[in-house]
Amino acid sequence: MRPGSRYFKDIAIQHLHGCPITSRDVTIADNVYGPNLGSLKGKTTRRPVPSVSNRNDPVPPPILATHNHLGLSTDIFFINKMTFLSTYSRDLRFRTVVTLANRQLPHVRDHLQATLRLYHSRGFRISAIYADPEFEGLRTWFPQLETCGADDHIGDVERSIRTIKDRVRSTYRMLPFRQIPRIILGHLVHNVVFWLNSFPSGTGPTTHHSPAYLMTGRQVTYKAHAQLEFGEYVQTHEEHSNDMRERTAGAICLGPTGNAQGTHFFMSLATGSLIRRAR
Repeated sequence: MRPGSRYFKDIAIQHLHGCPITSRDVTIADNVYGPNLGSLKGKTTRRPVPSVSNRNDPVPPPILATHNHLGLSTDIFFINKMTFLSTYSRDLRFRTVVTLANRQLPHVRDHLQATLRLYHSRGFRISAIYADPEFEGLRTWFPQLETCGADDHIGDVERSIRTIKDRVRSTYRMLPFRQIPRIILGHLVHNVVFWLNSFPSGTGPTTHHSPAYLMTGRQVTYKAHAQLEFGEYVQTHEEHSNDMRERTAGAICLGPTGNAQGTHFFMSLATGSLIRRAR
């Protein structure tokens, strides 16, 4: 019959004489195993996504006046044979990371240009890009490029990458899986960077605002961004009609997208593909 938990506790148990299950048993089962899966798949209805403000706060004027010209460090790193491009602002303590399909110069150039556009959109100017000699071929597009010697390294971005790898390793060890597909690993790295950017750095330009707030003008909230844990099993809402198809589908949470609506990335367990859902 698949009754909901409230119906089961308040009505069914009381009128099913001799039933050994108590209302407390149902409450404990819900806390341990979650809501009744059959009820979710068969009864879930669409709820409207709450409206949110589209306004992004400007950069605080004192910070923009002090840090309007920035240095940006960049490097490429690898995790389990996946390639990532990372940038780090030594002034704002803001990190970016993208998954690289290859290391060809046009591909790297496009991602770096997208990063510079993000800074420019917030009123910052990148006066220097620090990188190792591998990036020397990009000087045509980035005249502010400053490359180090063959045996030298860019210390701040190297430390940032080490921090990212440490957080990725720590999160991975707490997942219930020992082998994960590339889609999960890639989003694990992005999720780590999202949360590193979401809180003020003790050595940053301000202790009142996070690097992400300075670069996006949006605050991270518990309700929108922190109610689902990375790697958590969920049932996502799917399009449906009045036929017999299920209304939710199993998925693995891959972290928030960062928008104000609280949209998250998920990996569908049915197809293995990336999906975005607000609930």
